[in-house]
Amino acid sequence: MFPTIKVDPDQPYPPAGLSFLCRAEADPNPRGQTLRKLIAVPVLAGGLIAALITPAGTASAFCDAADCVPNVTRNVVEGTPCVPQPLYDFGLDSNSRTFVCATTGVWLSAGSLVGLHNVAMPCDAINESAQDSNGIPLFCADMGGSLQWANRADTPGPPRCISAAFGCLFGRA
Repeated sequence: MFPTIKVDPDQPYPPAGLSFLCRAEADPNPRGQTLRKLIAVPVLAGGLIAALITPAGTASAFCDAADCVPNVTRNVVEGTPCVPQPLYDFGLDSNSRTFVCATTGVWLSAGSLVGLHNVAMPCDAINESAQDSNGIPLFCADMGGSLQWANRADTPGPPRCISAAFGCLFGRA
């Protein structure tokens, strides 16, 4: 049924045109190894590039001076008009004195801006100013014998609530 093929010992084996019938000889560079190399090179290059990139700072990075507080208006003049906003209401004049854009729509003098802090955390001196990481203006107040950061009452600020009632939780003070 199958044709008989005579093999001549002096001829290369397998005969021309019939190599598909025989197992291939071991390839010094098998397909899988080549594929691994093709994948490994870009992966390693990407890993090296990623290692060289310096990660960006986070919003919770330490800030204890006016220069690192974000969105502070520069070169303000006391008593001049401003547009009160619930967030980022601080300004500095040309001598680095701190001002706040009050609900009355004018720049008012405020205690020194000393960086980013969190409400209800301890502070160093009465009337110092700070901003929380969300941009809400704070001031240092005496809270029953201890100095703590508190929301300013002279700026629009966040919704103020007497209690944690549902209306307050959903932004209705």
